[in-house]
Amino acid sequence: MTPRPVSGQDKVVAETAMLLHATAGVCTDPGIVESVAAIGSMLSDQARSQPALLRAALHPSLALGGAVSHILLSALGNPDDRADQLFRTAASSAGSARRELPPYGLLEKLWISEIWGNKVPDDEWDRVLAASCLAGTPDLVGGSREDAYAVTHALMYVTDFGARRRAMPRPNPELMSDIEALLAITLERQDYDLVGELLMTWPFLGVQWSTPALFAFRLLTRVEDHVGLLPGGTTDAQTLRALSGERRRAYAIGTAYHTAFAMGMLCAASLRSDREPSSDAPVFVGGDTGAEPPARIQGDEEPVEVVLGDLTDAARDALSPFLLDLAVARDIRNRAYGELARRLARARSAGEPASPLQMQAVGLLDRLPMAVNISTPHTEVVSATSQPE
Repeated sequence: MTPRPVSGQDKVVAETAMLLHATAGVCTDPGIVESVAAIGSMLSDQARSQPALLRAALHPSLALGGAVSHILLSALGNPDDRADQLFRTAASSAGSARRELPPYGLLEKLWISEIWGNKVPDDEWDRVLAASCLAGTPDLVGGSREDAYAVTHALMYVTDFGARRRAMPRPNPELMSDIEALLAITLERQDYDLVGELLMTWPFLGVQWSTPALFAFRLLTRVEDHVGLLPGGTTDAQTLRALSGERRRAYAIGTAYHTAFAMGMLCAASLRSDREPSSDAPVFVGGDTGAEPPARIQGDEEPVEVVLGDLTDAARDALSPFLLDLAVARDIRNRAYGELARRLARARSAGEPASPLQMQAVGLLDRLPMAVNISTPHTEVVSATSQPE
């Protein structure tokens, strides 16, 4: 019998197991504890389905990755000794460790191995971390969405969703500056899924929530309250409102289950001691009314006055460096390089400190004339500088 390829259902099972794992260690409410146990029991058969077991037997190099749901559910009190023996046999077979993985994939391997009861030496963690995306600033002007996902997932694994403290490969302030830049980029694109994952950095590392992080968290909760869920990339709020009953439920799950999981993991991580967002988050004019949440940045001539939504004056002042990053991200996405150059020049004249995103934007503006002067047609330059989806 040939096992089917890894399916969307397998992915949902694994992500659900991760959500349960992230929740179980921090939530003591009896209702939540009971729900975690019940869902874990429901997932047990799917995590050890015949296709999953056959994949492990036929492809030992995939066995450890395929065992993630099984391992997490076992740790939650839903073991299966026979499935465990198969997964362990496959994962220790000749050739099983020779699958090529990116560094954040190696971090996942170390993480799940430890949960499975295997001791991973600290120097092994340090070696993999030193080669990972957490060790240096990412490409903020031309990087892909997957680059940001690599950062968020690496943080999930190295911290065990906030349960473990481990030395990062560079100082936290440097890492957090890059996370805030990625936060501005994803918030400008209304990519709430990635915004939620990036916000986990603060509770995962146990660092004090910054003003931009508090604002982004407040914005996510406002959008969620208004729409009824945190929209995914394909969720249309008007379509959702027009549906009811089972059709509404199916549409919501189909388009937004992952953003709901991200928000759940973020809230779970924030429930750890001293990890919760401060109540001093920047506020909107009128507080949390039922008003329509901001749809996009409102363009303004002065970078410190670029406003996301309807902010109070005090919040606008506190957020001005972050709002400048939002405007820079918008200019880059729109390929508005003339406006980008003027915006950065005004910011420097006003004495605004340059963020990692702004420094990379300056480099982008330096490179573009070089490309044009090598006689590449302008239309080709514009096409080549479009950002990957």
